[in-house]
Amino acid sequence: NLLTGTCVSAVTAGAIGPLRLADGAEIACLFPSGGEAGQTMTAAVRPESIVITPAGAAVPNGTPSLRGSVSAASFLGGSVRYDVFAGQQALRVVAAAESAFAPGTDVQLAFPPQAVVSVR
Repeated sequence: NLLTGTCVSAVTAGAIGPLRLADGAEIACLFPSGGEAGQTMTAAVRPESIVITPAGAAVPNGTPSLRGSVSAASFLGGSVRYDVFAGQQALRVVAAAESAFAPGTDVQLAFPPQAVVSVR
């Protein structure tokens, strides 16, 4: 998954800082090479690093999250692959098969800050 956004403030190399997505949502992102305020950045997050929960579910304090809607779900044996539209982003999420979200279900996607990495 690639997310395009703007670095909100100057971030030193190796630090976590805010990335503002096109729809105005902000998520925390690891900046291995640092970032300048206003700089357009691309960040990567692996599908299995995204935690999918029902919309409105509590997330750990400080964990950034986006609201979205499941557009497709594919059972893969021990896991389920979801395609989720969150704001202007289409994201792929892989979760344990115990989770079950049908297409059309509103969900919340949580991103551990160290799992979202700027790749410029």
